[in-house]
Amino acid sequence: MLGLASVSVSAMLTLAWMKLAHVRQWLDLPGERRLHDIATPRGGGIGIGIIALLTMLWLSGFADHERSFWRWSALGLLACAGAGLLDDLGLLHRLGKMLMQLVSAVFLVLAVQALQEGVLGWQSMAGMIVCTLLLVNFCNFMDGSNGLLTVQVGLILVGLLLLGALAAAPMLLAIVVLAAALGFLPFNFPTARVFLGDVGSHALGYVLALLLCRAWSDAGLTLPLGFLLLSALLMDAGLTLMLRMLSGQRFWQPHCEHLYQWALRLGFSHPRVCLFYAAWTLAALALVMLLKVHVGLPQIVATGLAALVASAIYFGLRQHWTVRLSGSLPQ
Repeated sequence: MLGLASVSVSAMLTLAWMKLAHVRQWLDLPGERRLHDIATPRGGGIGIGIIALLTMLWLSGFADHERSFWRWSALGLLACAGAGLLDDLGLLHRLGKMLMQLVSAVFLVLAVQALQEGVLGWQSMAGMIVCTLLLVNFCNFMDGSNGLLTVQVGLILVGLLLLGALAAAPMLLAIVVLAAALGFLPFNFPTARVFLGDVGSHALGYVLALLLCRAWSDAGLTLPLGFLLLSALLMDAGLTLMLRMLSGQRFWQPHCEHLYQWALRLGFSHPRVCLFYAAWTLAALALVMLLKVHVGLPQIVATGLAALVASAIYFGLRQHWTVRLSGSLPQ
């Protein structure tokens, strides 16, 4: 019942935002870096953020030992999604956005620390901050093709639920956010009538970071299995970022160098690209389910092999598509 309500409310909030965005001209216009042909409202993921925030506040009214966790988590989501919304509205400089993301990551650490009664070491705290910042920004980077990010996050949430990696309250948040994403998806896939915007990608990235850190903190998820679940997002965004840094480019600036963007420029349809990434994540999820009882070396070896295969696919396709785009080979 709660999931159905989340789907419905998310759809209604998306519709309302689309109308408001058209009136206020909060639109992404076609351009050199854009992969769409018509002006499209941005910020449609605000409904997902609102639903996630209300769920956290609701959960904070229950179990006493988790009250502080959910309050800190809600503050973190507010800072993170708020930064995305201000950016969507053109009201926030890049530096201010980065600072708000950092604040949200610190709030997430405070949430887990409150749950663990202050026993976290500095390595764990630093790891959680880095995890949050990477996931928020990687989700933002990968939100450039219809349905791609929403489907990826949905499949990752399904994976966490199937693994049984979450306690009752985080599991409820995962179900509600999954349902909210499904409520948004028809407006963005296969044809995009609205984009998630930074508010949506930030909200999804923060919720993912929160649930993964919570699953790890509760010993329900190992790092290799977490990597496998996220591998489609991590490998494309991570390898692209690495290449831009190594080539001396201003890696923090917007660009069209991700693998999915190459595919779209070569004429692959948005649904085809989305389904390719979904197929990878489904295969990774199947591997995760096989490995969940084999803690230790088997998980590490499988994760390493998956990273090698993903790297080979990434660099192989980039090389092949570079040749095609340069016109050196017949189309």
